[in-house]
Amino acid sequence: MRKITSQFSTYLILLIAAVIPFLTSACNEQTIDSSKFTTVDSIEMPLPDVVEIFALSCGHCRNIEKMLRELEQKAGISIHKMHAVFNERTANEAYLYYSADIQLPPVQKQRAEFTEHLFDLIQSPASAQFSNGRELYLKELFQLYDITNPEQLTQEQHEKIISLSRQSQDLVNAVRLSAVPTLIIKGKYIINLGAHRSLDDLQKTISYLLNS
Repeated sequence: MRKITSQFSTYLILLIAAVIPFLTSACNEQTIDSSKFTTVDSIEMPLPDVVEIFALSCGHCRNIEKMLRELEQKAGISIHKMHAVFNERTANEAYLYYSADIQLPPVQKQRAEFTEHLFDLIQSPASAQFSNGRELYLKELFQLYDITNPEQLTQEQHEKIISLSRQSQDLVNAVRLSAVPTLIIKGKYIINLGAHRSLDDLQKTISYLLNS
């Protein structure tokens, strides 16, 4: 009887030793407050893992650009930008943005710089740098980055831009979006940016959703 009890005790100790790491892991598993994101099931189009919907006329979109670039570096992710299309004004902005987007090389710094120029063009029309006219500035800007001016695009490029704009509009309608900037994760989670206190806080939420 003592021999059986001794064997059982040894087995119990080994079992506990094997289970504890899993229990500890479960206790330490990251949990995220559900108020920090919304789950949607109406997006049927394929999307990159992390998408930012923005608009060139949105001041807040411009303000968080630097933060999002920092987020990409810290989290080791790539944020795909899509220009929102709500109305005729944002449709024109989207055309301007995508005119450059389809031509610029995949160099993040260069793309960020060009987008900042476009923000300035749309949001600061009275700026001294546009003293010779915004249209001339825009032509010179495209020349500076060695890409074709929107007025000189080929029919194929034009159709590609229209297609990208329609995708943006379809996405806006699918999630019933009414404001930007908006971050969409894995095509099914919308981040509540206002519920996050810091960049680290936002990074934790995105990492959690990417691995969920």
